[in-house]
Amino acid sequence: MSSGSPTHTRSTIAQVAREVGVSKSTVSHAFSGRRYVSESVKARVFAAARRLNYRPYYAAQVLAHRRTRTIGVVIRELAGDFTLRQLEAVARAADARGYRVTLGFAGNHDRKVREHLESFASGQADGVLVLTAAVSDELIREFAERGCVLATPMRVIEGAEDLCPVRVEIAEAFGSLLEHLYQLGHRRFGFVCGQVREVRDRYDRLRRFVDEKGLELDDHCVVTGLDSVEEGDAAAGRLLERQSGITALVCSNDNLAVGVLTAARRMGLAVPDDLTVTGCDDVPIGRYCTPRLTTIRLPIAQISEAAVNHLIDRIEGADRPIIVRIRPELLIRESSAPPPSPAKVLISGEQ
Repeated sequence: MSSGSPTHTRSTIAQVAREVGVSKSTVSHAFSGRRYVSESVKARVFAAARRLNYRPYYAAQVLAHRRTRTIGVVIRELAGDFTLRQLEAVARAADARGYRVTLGFAGNHDRKVREHLESFASGQADGVLVLTAAVSDELIREFAERGCVLATPMRVIEGAEDLCPVRVEIAEAFGSLLEHLYQLGHRRFGFVCGQVREVRDRYDRLRRFVDEKGLELDDHCVVTGLDSVEEGDAAAGRLLERQSGITALVCSNDNLAVGVLTAARRMGLAVPDDLTVTGCDDVPIGRYCTPRLTTIRLPIAQISEAAVNHLIDRIEGADRPIIVRIRPELLIRESSAPPPSPAKVLISGEQ
């Protein structure tokens, strides 16, 4: 039964060949570029493909203009509110410039990253945003030297500094957070974080801070390799059960911090009266938990838009793409307060 609307059937390569008056192999070579086909014949093939609604017409545009108008994005995994908001902002910024986005999931393996970069560099994308620290500096430098257009927002790579279009002064903001806690009276810190190379700036700043203040940060007060609320819960439980005297638990993201709040509540610790907890990112979960998280606000939309525009400017041949510098904002909320008095310390180093 017909609906009365026109039917758009998909034509075949043979129909395009007959329309143009050439062989099927000539049509194939016109699209693939693997063998020489004159520009006049290419133009006739592409025009016929448009008329006949032949599917490789998109590929014809790629070959004609040498661009896919696609940005490849390499991420670790599709998890976490920060990542989802970041990808949404990237997609919006790309769409505003007439580009689309395709994702490559890397996990924590350079092998998967290499596979995605090879695919993107072979013609599936005009440029690549690397949004995970799971990619080694060496691999990024290798593909940059091979001519792949790359951008690594929020990550400066030695020897390839121009690949970082957005310089986020996260270490400076993290230092302000630590100074805030120090001024409140905290001297014993714990750190709950993701993969160290993903939060190297924060980890190094904490180490430098405790050295500057003459404090100590024992290795057993640092738990790494985590990312989720559940992992933050488990990590905090282990830290607090060690009776380490910690009065402030600093987390590399808000998800981990919310997990720490859960663990503290389960162990009968009041936040912030007995334990201060801080996050980083300012994702919605940190604004609506109890107590609300003291954290560092990363302007995700601004960072993502600047990164996409920088990458597209380079793709389109801009001589001097703009480098954007962003200072995150410290947000002091209810999860931070002075440490408990010595008589009230519930997580004491004393036996």
